[in-house]
Amino acid sequence: MCRHNFLGNLTGLPAGTAPVGQDVDGLPIGLQIIGDAWDEAIVLGVLGHLERLEVARVPRPKAALDLLSL
Repeated sequence: MCRHNFLGNLTGLPAGTAPVGQDVDGLPIGLQIIGDAWDEAIVLGVLGHLERLEVARVPRPKAALDLLSL
């Protein structure tokens, strides 16, 4: 869905997307963060903070195998 990334791509601003949930059909919902010019640290800081708060997390698929726990 490139039409949602158009603003960041056209202007060259730093941007990142965090998975924040799923809709009723199981499709992922993302939150896009766009920062000020040459300020990648703020975008990465916001995404890191969302991850620490466990707002941005990727749900484990039902048929997943955790190789690190073996």
